[in-house]
Amino acid sequence: MATTKQGNTTPGADAAQMAQDGADFLNAYAGQGTEGIGQNAVSLSYLSILQDLSDVVVARQFEPGVFFNTGIQQDLGTEVKVIPVAFKTVWDERDQGGKTVSRYEPHAIEVIEEPVPIGQSGFPVKKNPKTGNKIVETFAYALVLADHPEAGFLMHTAGLGSMKVYRRWNTMLKQMRLPNGQQAPIFAKIWTLVSGVKQSKTVNKPFYALTDVIEGEYVNRDLFAQAVLPARESSTALLLSAPTTNEEVEE
Repeated sequence: MATTKQGNTTPGADAAQMAQDGADFLNAYAGQGTEGIGQNAVSLSYLSILQDLSDVVVARQFEPGVFFNTGIQQDLGTEVKVIPVAFKTVWDERDQGGKTVSRYEPHAIEVIEEPVPIGQSGFPVKKNPKTGNKIVETFAYALVLADHPEAGFLMHTAGLGSMKVYRRWNTMLKQMRLPNGQQAPIFAKIWTLVSGVKQSKTVNKPFYALTDVIEGEYVNRDLFAQAVLPARESSTALLLSAPTTNEEVEE
């Protein structure tokens, strides 16, 4: 039981313990009644990289090129420390403006492929025949901010202009090892993500994207218990939720 410096019981801690003890009977009903609250019915926060045309940049509230927590409208700078807690390859359906309107498991819907025009390089474009929207295969991550664990987890989608960097990161995550030589869980280490300016190959203008990932130290026991474990339990199923933030410029 928590005590003050004088040795007396701390009232707040004692009340919290009593409330926890009094709610033990609810353990037998864990999760009941929430089954119908699906992934499209919840509000999620995203870690995005602000672009020149992002709403908050156009409104002159924030500068482009920074990592941005959409949940609390917070500028996190051009470097941010994160802990990945879940990962998934997904199919994003994007409208004419580049906004993701739906997200699917790969091959979960029927698509048509438009061939690359003669004389041009690239790959066939997948489209949803029902909507005409483009289908893009990308990576979705659930991340915990190492310096702000109280924020919970944030969703993050790999921008097409940085796929080489994200694939390199995925390889590093897959090859991560624990000190005893065993394969590490995805949440074993803290990583620094770095944003910077890149030049579009299709549009004669620069854009902002992930430019580097830096491997850091192992997650300690306190940070794991405080932020990683709770996020791990609830984030995986939500990776199929469609982002509502501005996407990176498509290459």
